[in-house]
Amino acid sequence: MNIKNHFIFLFFIVSFTSNILNAQKINIGFLGGYSKIYTNDFYTKDIPDIGLGLEKGYNFGVKLKYTIKNFPLKLINKISYLSMGDTGYYWDTLNPWNSHFTKMKLKTAVYIFSLDTGIEYFPFKNIIPQYFSFDLMINYFSKTEIKQNPSSEFEGKNLNPLLSERTRVGLSFGTGIIIHLINGIDADININYYLMNLIGKKSNFFNGYEFKEDDFNILILNLAIYVYKF
Repeated sequence: MNIKNHFIFLFFIVSFTSNILNAQKINIGFLGGYSKIYTNDFYTKDIPDIGLGLEKGYNFGVKLKYTIKNFPLKLINKISYLSMGDTGYYWDTLNPWNSHFTKMKLKTAVYIFSLDTGIEYFPFKNIIPQYFSFDLMINYFSKTEIKQNPSSEFEGKNLNPLLSERTRVGLSFGTGIIIHLINGIDADININYYLMNLIGKKSNFFNGYEFKEDDFNILILNLAIYVYKF
């Protein structure tokens, strides 16, 4: 984690502490949802099409919503975990010097841990409240796990920066609605678009070639249930 990412992480901690100290009311919600990934085709294509099959995933997390007296916006902190993985078969050679094609089994997996701080704005006084959101986030990407059977080895296979362990800064924006279920319990249905590595992208170099880190964006449909207020 470089100095810029440390600063963002410190900003998140200060935001979290400040929100708790100044909040008139705090809502705690547990969320889960479906995620669709938008990035390099190699990352998202199905395994039989010589991809990694990492086009979709599922996320879980905790969301804190703060109400502050005489402040028109809701303040948000969120901790979330996104998991993606796939298993499939494809035909390929064991190395560049072997023309014999072999049926390969490939298993891939990656997870992303995110810390968000942001705002929600409710512009309409409707029976079902609707809001618009904007978040700043810091995202930790695990190294992409790739298990192949039978195994093959060739130079440069893991030079794509999208496959490496890394920490990046991003932004998200979206909209949602609040549905009051029973006393003390609300449902929050929302859809957000995440620019996961907007800040901090790097390149790898090998034999004079540059492997750039592609944009990594996610569309997430979430359901959060607020179960406690204090």
